[in-house]
Amino acid sequence: MHWQMAHNKVRQLLQDSDVLSIVSPWGLLQPNKDGSQSQFQVPALSRSSSTEVSKSHPISTVLRSYVSDYSIRVVATVRGEPGSDEVAGWLDRMRSDDQALAMNGMTIRYGGEAAKQHEIMQEVTRQLPKVLVFVVVSNYVVLLAAFRSLLIPIKAILMNLLSLAASFGILVWVFNEGHLGMEPSAIAIMIPVFIAGLVFGISMDYGVFMLSRIREIYIRTGDSDLAVQQGLASTGTLITSAAAILLAVTMPFAFAEVTGVRQLGIGITAAVFIDVTLIRLILIPALMKLMGRWNWWLPGQMK
Repeated sequence: MHWQMAHNKVRQLLQDSDVLSIVSPWGLLQPNKDGSQSQFQVPALSRSSSTEVSKSHPISTVLRSYVSDYSIRVVATVRGEPGSDEVAGWLDRMRSDDQALAMNGMTIRYGGEAAKQHEIMQEVTRQLPKVLVFVVVSNYVVLLAAFRSLLIPIKAILMNLLSLAASFGILVWVFNEGHLGMEPSAIAIMIPVFIAGLVFGISMDYGVFMLSRIREIYIRTGDSDLAVQQGLASTGTLITSAAAILLAVTMPFAFAEVTGVRQLGIGITAAVFIDVTLIRLILIPALMKLMGRWNWWLPGQMK
């Protein structure tokens, strides 16, 4: 029964316009416009016939790689690149169609690079909200305890997310759209995860250095504008030097031959450069000056 169900599945795949070719125990099959389907054909098999083929028979080597006691392997070449929306949509459609076979006791599992990338993307997408909530809440609590302010942690987290979003936009512009001499290509699945974890932590460190100095001056003088001015001046060299060292380490990755390494280098370099220039030197000081004493507001706190 399962042999017949597997054969029906192969015939179903042959009728799929997104399937370019199929290799199975029934041969190398290829859907053509003229209706022909095979370049070469292995005789139709039953459970008994697979065991009757002599081990010395030239077909037996092929069969052993596609048939075992409990499984049948089918290799399908699908239209589209691994990680593309086209392939992801095809896999979702196939798994939805396979539910009827699962009810009859037949399990279909998908492998290969395309299925691997699709499953990783699904897992990342499923776990991402939990990770974001944990990172945001934990950072907010730590900054709230450190600076005794409701608004400072919110601004710090939003600025970090802004620099990350800008770096992801640059990655899409360079690699997905193919600018700066790059061939259009998909961004490796784990690159945004690596960049987000590394850059968010580094950006938060820079922010803590600067905000700590600003708060010390504000506590001593009570003048918010003066605190921002002197705090930025006293930490600017430290932050710039640390960023320059990090850029010197990551920029060579942007010229690597491996696409994934190049994406990692460009993403981190762009995020750090934007964070140190636009975020730390312009946006954060401007916001702190606009809000004045409200930067340090905390309900119930003594003046």
